[in-house]
Amino acid sequence: MGSRGWLRDQSGRDCADWRPKEYWRPGTTATLDADLDGIHTGDGRYLVRSYATSFTIGRSRTARVDLDAYTLTLVRDGEVVRW
Repeated sequence: MGSRGWLRDQSGRDCADWRPKEYWRPGTTATLDADLDGIHTGDGRYLVRSYATSFTIGRSRTARVDLDAYTLTLVRDGEVVRW
């Protein structure tokens, strides 16, 4: 399925993060349907809106890190672009 957790964004607000167990293939269409209206947030507040959106996965981009060699390799669509 994947993993999820709470992160703090650049503005200091909490946000949910979810990652699939395996990378999705480029061109895959994904849909998020979050029925959040009326959900209690735990701090005396309730969410007042649900969200629905779709998006298409773009190019494959990964960063490979070797801590022993102190290297970072950038890979785009299976090809090394910078090391």
